[in-house]
Amino acid sequence: IAMWHTECSIRIIGLLFAVVLCAAPAPAAAALCEAWDTTDTVMAAAYGTALPTDILSTRRGLKEPGGRELNPVLGQSPSDRDLAFAWLAASVGYTAGACLLPKRQREWWGAFWIGVEAHATWRNALTIGWLRTF
Repeated sequence: IAMWHTECSIRIIGLLFAVVLCAAPAPAAAALCEAWDTTDTVMAAAYGTALPTDILSTRRGLKEPGGRELNPVLGQSPSDRDLAFAWLAASVGYTAGACLLPKRQREWWGAFWIGVEAHATWRNALTIGWLRTF
């Protein structure tokens, strides 16, 4: 029961962390960045959705036989702590980068990182069998 309680607590904390990280970048950036508009908010929200989807699918994929992370920064078998730190660093990095760039480059920045996360999630989905029916 103690193990179940710990695992359940970790999942609840993880879920709350996910909600905060998904919601925080767009309003924070809008308040801090010059000329932040609806397009920027939509891009930040899309990235804020793609990133945790990648992280959570990576976590699940690591549990599969032969599952490994392909990002050399994280190593082949990152811990939950490593993944949480990557999530935080990527969220802050994305938002900071978007704030520092002029409008046109900010759009390219957002599109690039959304594409990176979408590709990583697609690759993870294949690994963990989410797409076996297609």
